[in-house]
Amino acid sequence: MHATKYLGVKSAVPYNLRKMMQNNMEYGINFDTETTPNMTTEIDFFEQLIKDKVYNASDLTNSLAT
Repeated sequence: MHATKYLGVKSAVPYNLRKMMQNNMEYGINFDTETTPNMTTEIDFFEQLIKDKVYNASDLTNSLAT
């Protein structure tokens, strides 16, 4: 069972679909891709999302990493 389903939370948008699904990003972003990036790359992706103001400080305060 996927962790989000177990927790009763909707699934996060896959990182590679973030531009097509901008209205559905309230449940976060899943950084897993076809070729799973290393942790440094995932952090770089996340930092870019913050720089692009996709998420704000309030979003980060209420976030959960899975």
